[in-house]
Amino acid sequence: MFYQCTIIYLLILRLVNCDRSFTLVLDTTWSMQDDIDVIKANLPSVLNTQEKTDIGNYIIVPFNDPGVGEPIIKATPQEILSSLNGLTAAGGTECPENSLTGIEKALQISKDQSNIFVFTDAYSKDAHKIGSIENLCENTRSKVIILLSGFCSSPNVDVQVYFDVAKACSGAVLKFDAFNLRQAFPYMKEAINVKWTDIITSETFVEYKQLTFTVDAFTKTSLVVASGENPTIEMRTPDDNSIAVEKIVNLRNTQVPKSVEILMDAHITLRGWVVPDYYRLTKLNTIPAIPRGLSQLSLGNFILAILRELYPG
Repeated sequence: MFYQCTIIYLLILRLVNCDRSFTLVLDTTWSMQDDIDVIKANLPSVLNTQEKTDIGNYIIVPFNDPGVGEPIIKATPQEILSSLNGLTAAGGTECPENSLTGIEKALQISKDQSNIFVFTDAYSKDAHKIGSIENLCENTRSKVIILLSGFCSSPNVDVQVYFDVAKACSGAVLKFDAFNLRQAFPYMKEAINVKWTDIITSETFVEYKQLTFTVDAFTKTSLVVASGENPTIEMRTPDDNSIAVEKIVNLRNTQVPKSVEILMDAHITLRGWVVPDYYRLTKLNTIPAIPRGLSQLSLGNFILAILRELYPG
């Protein structure tokens, strides 16, 4: 009976309109010109391979000095890419920037459970917005992922507020520079093509720590995002065997390994000054979306599709 109720509950969830936004919060100050060129060149690879039907709109929230520009909201990937190609970097000769105001605006106008990606090379000077952002993330359940490509700052301002945003918004902070920013886009593909469940977010530590997580029968794969000073990550089984991983991002300041084995338990060992985020993808997150109009597929066949996903073979 419990299982039958679970299936009915999942069906009801799929029948409810739950589309989300794909949102960029984009620093358009002059120092971002090279970064914006990289974004223009690589974002099509993210959106053109995006097969999900639950993205309802595409948004760019530009911010500069002194404030946030008019949001750009489009219905299709092609339209938002065209708008992106029309943006240029200019102004904003002082650091830091009003990046949290841009994040706040993005959370206000994006749909619930959206993925919000922040591109900037500067720290934030509007840290007082953190309370509003925490409330918005709690209410909308959106994820905020900060892709930091520089360290433009001023006295009494540091990067910690970005990690506070990531912790409140089930996101992450990934550190790049203009030369390796292109490595951000494989990670973006992972983030938008599946719905990762956040387990541990932004637990800062120095030198060494071992995290243990249990993988239940519904878990398909796991993803770790570690940002800091020269982080190293090892994923091993309790009997000390290495776990096979795919390196989504492999840089001096950011490591993103994805496990490709299904295991019941695992240990993650991290060294360095590290802020880790651990996510897992469950089979329940990959249940196929219900078709528009059950005339395309009978309800019985849809339930069978769910059962095949949960219990393959």
